[in-house]
Amino acid sequence: MALQIAKNLELATIASASADKHGYAKAQGADHVIDYRNEDIAERVKDITSGKGVNIVLNPISGETLRAILRF
Repeated sequence: MALQIAKNLELATIASASADKHGYAKAQGADHVIDYRNEDIAERVKDITSGKGVNIVLNPISGETLRAILRF
């Protein structure tokens, strides 16, 4: 739902999901999808945003994914 709201507000979105869920994330509005199992999340966010980072992080699961995002 958060992706859909963001897209309705015309915001750029980045999702993190396992490879098998990338298609679903894109269908829900993700502009970019990071494979959290095989990619460095902080580095990919840096690449996607040209080093600017993100304004908002929504992470319902927490754990290592959240720690990686907060390092950036």
